Amino acid sequence: MGQIHIHFDHRVWALLIFLKLIFINQWAYKHLFSNQRVIKTLFWLNMAIFAQILLGIRTVVSQRKFITTTLHVTIGPWY
Repeated sequence: MGQIHIHFDHRVWALLIFLKLIFINQWAYKHLFSNQRVIKTLFWLNMAIFAQILLGIRTVVSQRKFITTTLHVTIGPWY
């Protein structure tokens, strides 16, 4: 039962991070659109989080295949 809570918490935190990213995108495009460094950094942050979310979904769908799970766990701490 404990692992169910861990997996649920993991998904809730992923959702919260995704929602926060949407907020950051909206704010940055409204206030910092002229700063190309910020916009470029935000683009790469979006790509990294999008990749992490896709890997997380793929991990669940593939029933934790070794390659997908390893990539999801390994890439996560980079950002």
